[in-house]
Amino acid sequence: SLFEYGWVGVDLFFVLSGYLIGSQIFALEPGTASRNPGRVLLDFWLKRATRTLPLYFIFLGLYLWVKPYVFHYPFVGWDWRYLVFLQNYVPMVDFVQSWSLALEEQFYLFFPVVFVLVARLYPNWQQSYAMKCAWLLPLLASVLFRANVHWSPGGLPATYLWGTHLHLDGIAIGIFL
Repeated sequence: SLFEYGWVGVDLFFVLSGYLIGSQIFALEPGTASRNPGRVLLDFWLKRATRTLPLYFIFLGLYLWVKPYVFHYPFVGWDWRYLVFLQNYVPMVDFVQSWSLALEEQFYLFFPVVFVLVARLYPNWQQSYAMKCAWLLPLLASVLFRANVHWSPGGLPATYLWGTHLHLDGIAIGIFL
């Protein structure tokens, strides 16, 4: 019965990730994102890519080419989506744990873009309490998306519950914090 609540650890990880990534982005000097958005995005993406991508692709390669020889069972459901971190939007049979990394990578890709856009549109956002609270909007959206999924007739299989839009709440809380 302890394993029933394993999802809590993943959601807490999303809160931590939102907090750490948000802290990095928000630590920029005021006006940096509006003056040089391309540099901010490139620096952020390079840091994230060098930290996460090499190990992921090594593991993915091992899983794809070594697993059949060691376990005599192929990588079921292998698809190009594993290469671009979209596997959390298709039913997964194998390497299911990668849905959370796909969600993280999508967050790394889009959050800095949203931040730069907000910083350009509202240069004084750091002084605005309302703009700080706006980072909680993904929490509301995620809760509404999840409620819609759970209220749909018959519900959805678990494999459809890994979409990024359904797990923005933890990330949004971390960003807000």
